[in-house]
Amino acid sequence: MTPAILKSIRAALGWSQTRLAEELGVARNTVTRWEMGLNPIPPMAQRLIKSMANEWPTAPPPKQKQTRK
Repeated sequence: MTPAILKSIRAALGWSQTRLAEELGVARNTVTRWEMGLNPIPPMAQRLIKSMANEWPTAPPPKQKQTRK
Protein backbone atom coordinates (compact mmCIF):
# COMPACT_ATOMS: atom_id res chain seq x y z
CA MET A 1 0.00 0.00 0.00
CA THR A 2 1.39 3.37 -0.99
CA PRO A 3 1.02 6.54 1.07
CA ALA A 4 -1.29 7.95 -1.63
CA ILE A 5 -3.59 4.91 -1.43
CA LEU A 6 -3.72 5.16 2.35
CA LYS A 7 -4.64 8.83 2.13
CA SER A 8 -7.32 8.16 -0.51
CA ILE A 9 -8.88 5.37 1.58
CA ARG A 10 -8.95 7.63 4.64
CA ALA A 11 -10.50 10.44 2.61
CA ALA A 12 -13.11 8.08 1.12
CA LEU A 13 -14.08 7.04 4.63
CA GLY A 14 -14.38 10.70 5.58
CA TRP A 15 -12.00 10.20 8.47
CA SER A 16 -9.35 12.47 9.91
CA GLN A 17 -5.87 11.17 10.65
CA THR A 18 -6.87 11.19 14.30
CA ARG A 19 -9.93 9.00 13.67
CA LEU A 20 -7.93 6.50 11.59
CA ALA A 21 -5.25 6.40 14.28
CA GLU A 22 -7.87 5.72 16.96
CA GLU A 23 -9.41 2.91 14.91
CA LEU A 24 -5.98 1.33 14.37
CA GLY A 25 -4.74 1.91 17.92
CA VAL A 26 -1.75 4.00 16.86
CA ALA A 27 -0.70 7.61 17.40
CA ARG A 28 -1.91 10.26 14.96
CA ASN A 29 1.67 11.15 14.05
CA THR A 30 2.17 7.52 12.98
CA VAL A 31 -0.59 7.92 10.38
CA THR A 32 0.97 11.23 9.32
CA ARG A 33 4.35 9.55 8.80
CA TRP A 34 2.74 6.75 6.77
CA GLU A 35 0.93 9.23 4.55
CA MET A 36 4.11 11.26 4.04
CA GLY A 37 6.06 8.11 3.16
CA LEU A 38 8.48 8.61 6.05
CA ASN A 39 7.71 5.21 7.61
CA PRO A 40 6.51 2.04 5.89
CA ILE A 41 2.95 0.95 6.63
CA PRO A 42 3.19 -2.36 8.52
CA PRO A 43 1.52 -5.35 6.82
CA MET A 44 -0.99 -5.80 9.68
CA ALA A 45 -2.02 -2.14 9.47
CA GLN A 46 -2.42 -2.50 5.70
CA ARG A 47 -4.76 -5.47 6.18
CA LEU A 48 -6.81 -3.60 8.79
CA ILE A 49 -7.08 -0.50 6.58
CA LYS A 50 -8.21 -2.58 3.59
CA SER A 51 -10.73 -4.35 5.82
CA MET A 52 -12.09 -1.01 7.05
CA ALA A 53 -12.38 0.23 3.46
CA ASN A 54 -14.42 -2.87 2.57
CA GLU A 55 -16.55 -2.74 5.71
CA TRP A 56 -17.35 0.98 5.38
CA PRO A 57 -17.59 1.62 1.63
CA THR A 58 -19.14 5.02 2.28
CA ALA A 59 -18.33 7.53 4.95
CA PRO A 60 -20.03 6.72 8.25
CA PRO A 61 -21.95 9.50 9.94
CA PRO A 62 -19.76 11.71 12.14
CA LYS A 63 -19.92 11.21 15.88
CA GLN A 64 -22.46 13.59 17.36
CA LYS A 65 -21.53 15.85 20.25
CA GLN A 66 -24.28 16.36 22.75
CA THR A 67 -25.28 19.94 23.35
CA ARG A 68 -27.15 21.34 26.31
CA LYS A 69 -30.48 23.01 25.78
